[in-house]
Amino acid sequence: MDSWFLWFGRNARLMALTVGSGVLVALLFIGTLVVVRQTSQTIEVAHQDAFQTLTEIREQSDQLLTRLSFEGPLLCDQQTLKRLRGILFEYRFLKEVGLINQRNELYCTTSQGAISPTLALNAEGMIQKNGDLVKFQVPILATDSRVKATTIQRRFIDLVVEPNVLDSINSQINVAWYRSKDSIYVAYLAEQTTSQQLTFLKSAVGSMSGGLGVIWSRHGLVVTSLSGNSAITLQTVRPWAAIIAAQQGLVLVIAAFAALTALFSATATENRCRKILKLKSRIHRLLDPKYIVCMYQPIIELASARVVGCEVLARIRDGDQIQFPEKFIPAVISRGLTWELDAAVSKKALFELLPLIPQSTDFRLALNFFPENIKADQINLHFNDCLDKSKYPNLILDIEITEYSMSNSVAKEATQLRDLGYHVSIDDFGTGYSNLKLLGEVQPDVLKIDKSFVFDMEDNSLRSNLIPQMVSLARAVGAMVVAEGVENEKQERQLKELGIEFAQGYFYSRPVPLDGFMKYLSEKST
Repeated sequence: MDSWFLWFGRNARLMALTVGSGVLVALLFIGTLVVVRQTSQTIEVAHQDAFQTLTEIREQSDQLLTRLSFEGPLLCDQQTLKRLRGILFEYRFLKEVGLINQRNELYCTTSQGAISPTLALNAEGMIQKNGDLVKFQVPILATDSRVKATTIQRRFIDLVVEPNVLDSINSQINVAWYRSKDSIYVAYLAEQTTSQQLTFLKSAVGSMSGGLGVIWSRHGLVVTSLSGNSAITLQTVRPWAAIIAAQQGLVLVIAAFAALTALFSATATENRCRKILKLKSRIHRLLDPKYIVCMYQPIIELASARVVGCEVLARIRDGDQIQFPEKFIPAVISRGLTWELDAAVSKKALFELLPLIPQSTDFRLALNFFPENIKADQINLHFNDCLDKSKYPNLILDIEITEYSMSNSVAKEATQLRDLGYHVSIDDFGTGYSNLKLLGEVQPDVLKIDKSFVFDMEDNSLRSNLIPQMVSLARAVGAMVVAEGVENEKQERQLKELGIEFAQGYFYSRPVPLDGFMKYLSEKST
């Protein structure tokens, strides 16, 4: 099997840690995106509300300034001031009207009346498209300069915007910028904003052409909003600590969910990786000819000591290990993959053996099939796909059926196999107490005496005394006899005396790989 696949199984804890950490990081990142998205949406709503308020302020100030400009010069008398104060009640966002003389000095306000001495006004501020001069953070006389507000000046009229309204806007904003055609000016700056932050924020404004911008920075989450109908750009910096504190509940839920999901993923990954090491979980991947190792045990004709064929035995290459049948057969059966194994073994054996065996004499290739796979049509179709029988006229395909698996249905399929030209062998004969009627119906070509009977021959046990009867039974059904498990010369001699034609066992050769079998075959042919 692919070594990397087994590597996962042998490094289950490392894989679990890797997957768990990856899941944790991914979920925390997604959770952070959710928190940031909610925070940016909240700030965006605040910005839109601020833009709406600023638009209304601009509209109201423009309306009032236009209205007053048509009234001609305004006097600083009680009647005029009373009328102006009444007018202010009609405008929600405007707090005060001031009068300016030719020297650009404020000499009268609706809240203070005549001002003495007059207050010189500087010209610093933003000139809007309509010529209005907008100033920010201007000390208000009525409050002894304790309160600062925004003022809008047109010719000889100075309007003061309601400070409380702008304060509610500014509480959500770090910097408000005024963008002219050529420059960017600070219209409002929160006290906690540092010069370093201001430089960074200005660069963010300069890189935007419109809409909404969200930047992650070491300062925190920076949200910049530009309005299409306003020269004002708003920026809010929300520190990461403040974001976490504001959404503590959501952050805790995300962290808990991420931790639990990561733990579950790590546990599941470790269990899955450890399961990989269990052969049962991998066997379906191993039942491929490239992982099958065919071992060949010679079948010897006792009279001539000639090799007449071989039995194919299977091993499975599992990474750097070789799995034996006692290990992988239970896994194959439990997964219902017996046909996959039979097909892979027979295909591999034919692929590597046929080009090398002698073509001048008959050669018997004995292949074991599970009882449930003894289906004549399926087996015949499989071998027709695997080889061109016309090229190997001397090849005898011997299908081995264990005696204990014999049944009426198996006997019927075996008979059909013989009719199709295959040989049928009854393997492990003597251990299954075959129904003589079934043997007569099948008419097997070979009966293979189980090795347990051969082992007992030297002790002349009751079991070994049954061998002559087995030979007689084979003669009765017209079958040849192969003795399995021959381990010494004495056993071979006794088998010859009993008239047994063929044998296999460690006395001749253990099951060996292809090169070992071909070497043995070459030595016996010389």
